[in-house]
Amino acid sequence: MEPLQIGQFEKHQTRMVGSGYSPNSAAAIIRDAVCFIEQQPFVGYKREEHLFQQGQQAMAFFILRHGCVLTSEGSRGKTFSQLTTPITFLGDDVFAGSREYSHSAQALTDCIVQPVATVILRCLTRNNPALGFFFFINHVVQTDRQNKRMKDFMFKDVMQKTASVLIEIIKASKEYPLAYLPHHVIGDMVGSTRESVHKALKELSEGEIFSWKRGSKDKGFPEPNYNMGALEQVSKIGYSTTSSPSKEISSAAAA
Repeated sequence: MEPLQIGQFEKHQTRMVGSGYSPNSAAAIIRDAVCFIEQQPFVGYKREEHLFQQGQQAMAFFILRHGCVLTSEGSRGKTFSQLTTPITFLGDDVFAGSREYSHSAQALTDCIVQPVATVILRCLTRNNPALGFFFFINHVVQTDRQNKRMKDFMFKDVMQKTASVLIEIIKASKEYPLAYLPHHVIGDMVGSTRESVHKALKELSEGEIFSWKRGSKDKGFPEPNYNMGALEQVSKIGYSTTSSPSKEISSAAAA
């Protein structure tokens, strides 16, 4: 497992400086936090295993070090799901004082995490307030990231959001077979229905921008075919199926 780097927490340092810490003090606190994290044990989860579920007592938070995890919040039909990758702190509701998880976390790939018990976090915060503040700042940074994503999605149609989610999944991990990801889960990530996502995927396939075969656990999962440049264009500007604009996007991206 590659060690953490202080540079991975640049936004945390910016936030801490904005809260009144000097740059040197903020850097020193982050070094202490990295040292603390590296001392925590590693625990593995198999694909499809739940790390925790929404509403359960928040007994720990988890630092994702390897693999992909899907977080989901809300009830069926009104679920917001998001893909998380290293280095993400899962179950970080505890930093804001919550006693229950506000979301669920399920492994999309075999993953490795470092769990930190809530009681340890509370002792840490009591004995080292500055280090405890780092973990609270982490909660703020991750919340900002989620809000930015939701705001960005607010002005996109289903096709654009589907393309954006596909890009996230492709870039996140080559270990996870896209063919196994159910359409309703992609719908939760997009914030739309399974039927709308299915229609968008069909149009992307017809436009030779993205396609996959479903596969199975027994027979395996074939790699998807995709044009990353075209997907990125669709995520930004979308397209209509009239006049085969998808082909035009593919050609433009390839050029």
